[in-house]
Amino acid sequence: MTIETFGWDVDAGQSGEVTFGVDKVQYGDGFAQRTGQGLNACVAAWPVSLTDFAVTVSPIVDFLNRHKGARAFMWTPPYGDAALFTCGKYRVSRRGPLLTIEATFEQTFSP
Repeated sequence: MTIETFGWDVDAGQSGEVTFGVDKVQYGDGFAQRTGQGLNACVAAWPVSLTDFAVTVSPIVDFLNRHKGARAFMWTPPYGDAALFTCGKYRVSRRGPLLTIEATFEQTFSP
């Protein structure tokens, strides 16, 4: 199956979040031992949004529905390189003739 690319120009905000996967063992004397979790121990998440007319927002909704939160897609975040992401949920609101879609893209990795 071909991996699709999310190519819409969305507002990715000014703040993505990076989470480091770390296992930590805490000892009684205050000493802690930390180890990274595997090869992909650094995961990014970006809140994205777009406000526009339905003709622009509807294809984005169709794209996200087609991926159902489980299938990864390529996306290039601000300050980064293209990578695989998923979107587990999104929100659409209407204000007059405009629709706003808000979602969080979470980085994922392929085996």
